[in-house]
Amino acid sequence: TFSSIGTPGPILGNSTVCNGGSPIDYSISSIDGAKSYIWTLPSGATGISTTNKIKVTFGNDALSGLITVKGHDDCRDSPISTLGIIVNPSPANANNIIGNSLVCQGQNSVTYSVAEIANATSYSWTLPPGATGTSITNSIIVNYGGSAVTGNISVKGHNDCGDGISSVLLITVNPIPVTPIISQNGKILHSDTSAGNQWYNQNISITGANAQDYTITTVGEYTVKVTLNGCASSSSNMVKDVTTAVNTYENKEQINLYPNPVADYLTIDYSGNIDQVKYDIFNSSGQVITSGIFRESTTIHTASFANGVYIIKFNTGKIFVFRKVIKQK
Repeated sequence: TFSSIGTPGPILGNSTVCNGGSPIDYSISSIDGAKSYIWTLPSGATGISTTNKIKVTFGNDALSGLITVKGHDDCRDSPISTLGIIVNPSPANANNIIGNSLVCQGQNSVTYSVAEIANATSYSWTLPPGATGTSITNSIIVNYGGSAVTGNISVKGHNDCGDGISSVLLITVNPIPVTPIISQNGKILHSDTSAGNQWYNQNISITGANAQDYTITTVGEYTVKVTLNGCASSSSNMVKDVTTAVNTYENKEQINLYPNPVADYLTIDYSGNIDQVKYDIFNSSGQVITSGIFRESTTIHTASFANGVYIIKFNTGKIFVFRKVIKQK
C-alpha cells in the first residue's frame, strides 16, 4: 500500500513546446510523505531534479511524449502523475535560392524561389536596396528600380516556434547605360559611346552594325542602342535619311563652335550659309535648355549653364548636324 505517501496532483507547465527553445519550468504540489521526486521526460528532452520542480530543455531532436513524476520515500513510490507534451519542430534550414543573379536596374518581374522548407508555415524574404517585392510563400517576384544596387536576397522559414536558417543569394545589379547620341557627317553616323553599340533602321536591328560609326546605305530612320553587361540603353535620337546621295559640305559651309570648352559666351559660325538654321541645345539628361535660329553666326550666353557636356542639334532643312560642347567655368 501507499498509505505513507500521498497522491500527486497535476503537473503544471506548458504542454505544447518548440524544440531547440529555452528551458521550460514544470512542477507539482508537494506530495505528502515524499522525500524525493522521480521525473521522466520525452525522448530528446533533458533535465534533472529530485524535487517537485524541474527545468526541461527540449533539444532539436526532441519528440512528443509524456512527462511523469512520482514521489519516493525510503522504501516505496507514490502513484505517477503525467502530462502529455506536444513538441513542435522549428523550420528546417532553407535550400539554395533559384533565380537570376545578374540583373539590370529597371528590370521587373524577376522570379525567385526556394524548395519548400520543412515545418515552415510562412516565409520571410529580404531584398537588395532599391528592389521591391513581397511574399510569404516560397517564391517571390522582384522589381529592380532605377536606384537598385548590388546586394543579397535571403529567405528563411517561419512558424510559431521561430525562424529557420536563411539561404542567401548575391544579386549583381548592373546600371542601364547612358542613352547614346548620334551625330551625322554626310552618310556617316557616329555614336558618342565607344562600345556596345547596335544600330537600327526603323527599329529593326542591322546585322553586324556594332561599331561606333555606321555608314548609311539606304533610306531609313536610324537609331542606336548601347548594351553593356547585359543591360541595354534607351534608343538614341533618330536620324532620318531620305536620299541615297551623299550630303556634303564645302569647307566654307562648315559649322564651327568656339571657344570649346566654353565659359560665358559660345559663338556659332556657319560661314557662307544663307538659309535659316535652327539649333537646340541638350543637357546630359536629354532636355532642351535653349533653342534659336541663325544664318551665318550667332552668340549664345552660357554663363548660367551648369558645368558638363552639352549636345547642339542643328537643323539645316536638309540634314541634322550634332556638335558636342563642354561647359567649364
